[in-house]
Amino acid sequence: MYSYFYDHPLLDRPVKISYIYEYNSYYHFRGGIRVKNPNFSPIDGAILDLKKNDPKAIELFYSKLIDIFDSFDDLNNMYFSAIPSHTANANISSMHIIAKRLSDHYNKDDYSEVLQRYKNIPRLSDGGFRNIGVHISSIRINPRFNVKSKVFFLLDDITTSGSSMAAGSQILKIGGASKVICLALSHKF
Repeated sequence: MYSYFYDHPLLDRPVKISYIYEYNSYYHFRGGIRVKNPNFSPIDGAILDLKKNDPKAIELFYSKLIDIFDSFDDLNNMYFSAIPSHTANANISSMHIIAKRLSDHYNKDDYSEVLQRYKNIPRLSDGGFRNIGVHISSIRINPRFNVKSKVFFLLDDITTSGSSMAAGSQILKIGGASKVICLALSHKF
């Protein structure tokens, strides 16, 4: 597992973001020309499949996360959640499905949808500008959930800058969560 820190003036301290894999895009640019990336791997393909809610990809990464969380000594007072889609009130994502399955596996209350996007933001792949302020102004705690004094594993499929993970962490902490552990499946450089 790898990690990096996201820091921004809107944060009271840098947010540590851990990730399992380094993501290699299917294409990359060489001399201004788009070419197939020779480093694109089956795991990178599974990440893309995960974005399409592919059941095999969901199972693959769910199993990987079970292996990781089974190594924790104590999961008391810990809950699983996911970063919401860029679209307000969107259907649940594959990461929400995984967070829900983790909750079921560890006999936890389902907090997979504790964060909700209430305002659309442009997709990053469509040229949308992402910074922590964009996320903070478009995500809130779902009013059905009480986060006070709880510890959260905040999950995402791919992190690039870390702004959505940092925003989600900050929102949960302001809402009263005692700790937020950010874990992405992959990090795109």
